[in-house]
Amino acid sequence: MAKLLVVRHAAVRVDYAVPPARWELSEPGRRRTRELAKNAPWQGIVRIYHSAERKAVATAAILSHDTGIATVCAPGLGELTMPLIPARAEFIRRMERYLAGTDEEEFESWSAATRRIVHCVEDIVAESPGQSVAIVSHGRILTVFYSHLLRRRLNVADWQSIALPDWSIVDTTTWTVERGFLAGGQSVTGKNRTISH
Repeated sequence: MAKLLVVRHAAVRVDYAVPPARWELSEPGRRRTRELAKNAPWQGIVRIYHSAERKAVATAAILSHDTGIATVCAPGLGELTMPLIPARAEFIRRMERYLAGTDEEEFESWSAATRRIVHCVEDIVAESPGQSVAIVSHGRILTVFYSHLLRRRLNVADWQSIALPDWSIVDTTTWTVERGFLAGGQSVTGKNRTISH
């Protein structure tokens, strides 16, 4: 089975003086990434693709160092585009509205985000036919991607349940999510659910 190991980047040091794409990993984030390098199923993975954002680059670099797997930058894996919203309550409120289907004018549209992440992942998988690869991406865009795979719109609790870092496995032959990110202690991935693609 060719698989896609999907990784959300590790925790960062929040610095509102710079754009989020330039935020660096925190020391706890680095430690947890090294743990993920030991504990995630890396056997058979031939490459680690990552977004161009510093937190994803740094996460992938640690994973590459500890596993010996080469990395490749794939800008299409970048986070959902939206304005910087420093007030946490306002950020959560707007994300809740967006994930529930309300248009947020300053956000990347749901359809555009879905097209971008799906095409990027399809291209990555096509570059290594029959082989397993990993991606390092971001929580909001991965929520869009898993909504596509699962054919249901994930909600704010699902998004918030993806840890920093976290990982999931997708069978790239059937696009079945074999092991997934958690929501409320329950897998949102539905083991053995085949997704028409």
